[in-house]
Amino acid sequence: MAFSRQTQAFLDGLGMFGWKLGLDRMWAMVRELGMPQERFAAIHIAGSNGKGSVARILESVYLQQGYRVGLYTSPHLISPDERIRVNGRALTDSEFDALVSDLRPVLERHQATYFETMTILAFVAFARSGVELAIVETGLGGRLDATNILQPRATVITSISLEHRQYLGDTLEAIATEKAGIIKSGATCIVGDLEAGPLAVITDACQKQQVPLILARNRVRVEMQRRSFAGMQLTILWPAEALLVAQTRLLGRHQVANVRTALATIAELQSAFPVRLQAIADGLAAVTLPGRMQVVQTGRLLVLDVAHNPASMQVLVETLKAVAPEKRWLVILGALQDKDVEAMMRPWQGMAAQFLCVRPPSERALDEYALCERLRRLDLQAEALASMQDADSKAWRRLKAGLADALLVTGSHYTVGQFMRLKNIRVA
Repeated sequence: MAFSRQTQAFLDGLGMFGWKLGLDRMWAMVRELGMPQERFAAIHIAGSNGKGSVARILESVYLQQGYRVGLYTSPHLISPDERIRVNGRALTDSEFDALVSDLRPVLERHQATYFETMTILAFVAFARSGVELAIVETGLGGRLDATNILQPRATVITSISLEHRQYLGDTLEAIATEKAGIIKSGATCIVGDLEAGPLAVITDACQKQQVPLILARNRVRVEMQRRSFAGMQLTILWPAEALLVAQTRLLGRHQVANVRTALATIAELQSAFPVRLQAIADGLAAVTLPGRMQVVQTGRLLVLDVAHNPASMQVLVETLKAVAPEKRWLVILGALQDKDVEAMMRPWQGMAAQFLCVRPPSERALDEYALCERLRRLDLQAEALASMQDADSKAWRRLKAGLADALLVTGSHYTVGQFMRLKNIRVA
């Protein structure tokens, strides 16, 4: 993407306002802008892992049904405009430039942070585009997240695991309390697979708000029949309907849970936004998830995955073991300083894997040498590289020499995004 220099300079300058949890600035800005978030229906999604996948599944199914759909997710891989999609496509450079130019005075007057800015841009874009239904993903937590000015039709909590402890708390229950902050009166809450402690917190929050709580596993049955790097074949038992067989490019047991959560949400909203079974099948077949078990055709097996915490790395490794147990993996890895690298990388112990450590393009990046040392403490074979270009060159030399069978790029959105830019891999 190539925004104007003025837009790029404005976005780059937003870092000076830091990260400010709280809703006062958001409420002030939307009131000044005529409450754009009230001009479309919304599904609000929080969760430690899976919220981006559930959001993309919902977008794809509702688009197949013919609704005008908005999608707001974060973070982006290559360009900020990936975060805002209207009717299945990101805003163009000119559309994004015009939106920023129009809203910049309000954003500057209220000293909006980067995430607040992107959220305001999304809500105004949805309102102006006549979106019928917006799928909105929280950025961090839920209670104080900038997106939490919505009054949604449904709230979704996909999963709870330890993450962002400095902001959300040190226990699963504390983190669940923050994510439960999106639960609001009048909006049914749908939850994915939660442990007993977090589920008790969510149940209590729903009771206090007097809203129904739907456990996805009790509403829709989804079973995986076959899987390969091409995706999965699923059988779906839809409420009061015949068995549906669907094919999807999604891959992994965690994606079975995400499909179930998304379909339980669709089932709950059938009266307001009815969807045919064929739209579900077509939506699952069409959905793409850039950077999530994304297989790139290069002549050799190349997989991109943004796993960046212990839970997501665990399911990534389990999926690789299940689909290709014989593969020897070469892994380009980059992580951030606030991650528990030892816990995140422990699932790789015993795997046939070599790691090329890089520093992601972020102020919060973990130094490649420090990352390499942490991997070696786990008895993992690791080497530090000065740049992504160096890691890419070394990786392909080793692959051509037969020292490994397949390449994986993982550890953070920044790492995967940097690799995609280097190799000119487009975000679908």
